[in-house]
Amino acid sequence: MLQEERLEEIRKKLQEDGRVLSAELAKWLEISEDTVRRDLAELAARGQLRRVHGGAVPLSTTDPDIRVRSHERTGEKQRIAAAAARLIQPGQLLFLDAGSTVLELARRMPRDFRGTVVTHCTATATALAEFPNVDILLIGGRLLKSSLTAVGAETIAAYQKIRADICFLGICSIHAEFGVTDLDHDECLVKRAMIRNASRTVVLATGDKLGGTANYEVAPISELDYLLTDESASAPAVEALREAGLPVERVH
Repeated sequence: MLQEERLEEIRKKLQEDGRVLSAELAKWLEISEDTVRRDLAELAARGQLRRVHGGAVPLSTTDPDIRVRSHERTGEKQRIAAAAARLIQPGQLLFLDAGSTVLELARRMPRDFRGTVVTHCTATATALAEFPNVDILLIGGRLLKSSLTAVGAETIAAYQKIRADICFLGICSIHAEFGVTDLDHDECLVKRAMIRNASRTVVLATGDKLGGTANYEVAPISELDYLLTDESASAPAVEALREAGLPVERVH
């Protein structure tokens, strides 16, 4: 088997299983572990996976620009947002994270909701301005233009002074072993503050976010309470998250 053929087989297996082990790949492809390591190194150099001890996991390639992401997988995001909206109760104080799926939730809040929403995303705050009974607290900081979000010490400090009933978290990727990870270190720190100051954290993620990893750790699975995703999420990734202790709902 030529190298490009092996690389394609490794990519497929990684997508299906959420992780590959060098020893298992060597037996499956009938090649040496040294050859497997070279193949994994090549895929890592192409930005298609992340090397970990004994193998590799998928690498997230999410586009950071929310204006691009808002027009991708819109049907899935709308269904996830509708399911998330049903979790909201009158009088609650909510944290709404950045991200295109959370933005869809802001657009689909219950019309009669009376409560407070805290966010550091200008797009989310603008969407919420359409709801007359929602009190909006927009947290400031240094603006990331691609995601229209505030980050930095001031942003984190503001979240640390507020206690939310629910944090609706947007993510780059989630993995049963490595938890929630993100491509941006500053956004990662803000997400940590949100999770740690909320009674409950609900992750909103389209199926393509499951099973991947990014550079910076946000939180382990043990710090999350619920995951809403869609039918496209791979069965092995969903099952692995459930086995790790995270309730997962696939919306239809």
